[in-house]
Parts: sequence; structure tokens; C-alpha cells
Amino acid sequence: NVFTIDIEKESSVEKYSNLFCDIQYVALEETKNSIIGDISRLEVTNSGDLIIFDNRAGSVYRFAPDGKFLNNIGFRGGGEKEYILPWDMKYDPFNDKVLVWDNGRSSILTFQVNGEFINRVQLPWIISTFGIIDKDHLICYMNNGEDIIGDEKGTNYKILKRNGAIVAEFGEYGAEKATFRPMSKKTFNIQQGRCICFPPFSN
Repeated sequence: NVFTIDIEKESSVEKYSNLFCDIQYVALEETKNSIIGDISRLEVTNSGDLIIFDNRAGSVYRFAPDGKFLNNIGFRGGGEKEYILPWDMKYDPFNDKVLVWDNGRSSILTFQVNGEFINRVQLPWIISTFGIIDKDHLICYMNNGEDIIGDEKGTNYKILKRNGAIVAEFGEYGAEKATFRPMSKKTFNIQQGRCICFPPFSN
């Protein structure tokens, strides 16, 4: 389906009825383990479950398609299987796993969808966000020139193996731009094996 939206009109508000023929609301069950504050990311698993990242609470939850709370995915804390400052979360449809970026310890934690901890991969820099390319690779968007040492060059994007090894880098910038403000968490999108990027200082 193709939709044409007139952005030149006086009001930029578009009615849902002009875009969708059907809308369904799912009430998420709140329990003592799933008190939702601010949903910053929602992912749908291969089986239809909802994985929700609550940025305010620093928690990741799994709900059934009907909204019933199923389990937490990891917890905040200082343990090896915990995250200190969760910053981003992705569902991995290729391996049916959930990945959480822990900004507090510069690492990516991998969990089963039932919440069972699998492993932690430590990275030598802080990233702003990441994405799943395929069953073996991730793409990371860098944060404020974290990979620059001295007058060296840095790259906005890094493609990594699941163990953290760098496969490719692109989007070079110099030390004079090391303080660029990261874009929103939607700095790239992955469609059919192609990565569509929005580098900083570009239109």
C-alpha cells in the first residue's frame, strides 16, 4: 500500500484513520515485577510476544500477545548477569534472543526470551545504539568519538561479530568532530540485508 501525506497543509497532524484501516489496543498487565514507566522500545518476537524496554525503570519485560506479563529479561545490578545502566535493547529474530546494551559497563548482554542469561560481550568503547544485521553480526553507532585516540580518525559505524570483533568500519570523521552530538537512537535501519544510515552533520 502507498500512502501520500500532505506535509504542506496548515496542521501536520494526520489522522490514524487515513493511514490504517484497523487499530487494536493491547493492555499490558502490570504486576510487582512489571510496573511500566516509559516504553522507549518495543520489539515483537517470532512467536508474537512483546519485548519492551522501559527506559525510565531500566527494565526489559516480555509480554504475551494478549498483554499478559511473562517474565523479566535481566535485572539491574552489579552482578555478571545484570546490567547497570541499560541504554538500548534489540530482539534478535535470527537467533530468538534478546540483546541489551549496558552503558554502565560498555557491554552487550544476551538473554533467552525467557530471561535466562547467556553471555556478556565487553566492548572497548561506549556506543549510542546498535542493530542486528544477521545471525552472526551486529552494527554499532558510536557515541561522541569514543574510539578516537589523540589525533587519529574515528568511524561512526562499526560492524561486529557476536564476540565483539570488528568486521568493518565506515563513516569516518576526524578528532575535530569528536564531540558531535549523537543523533536519536534511530540512526540507521536494516532492511533486507541493507543498512540505511543517517550520519551526523548530514542532511
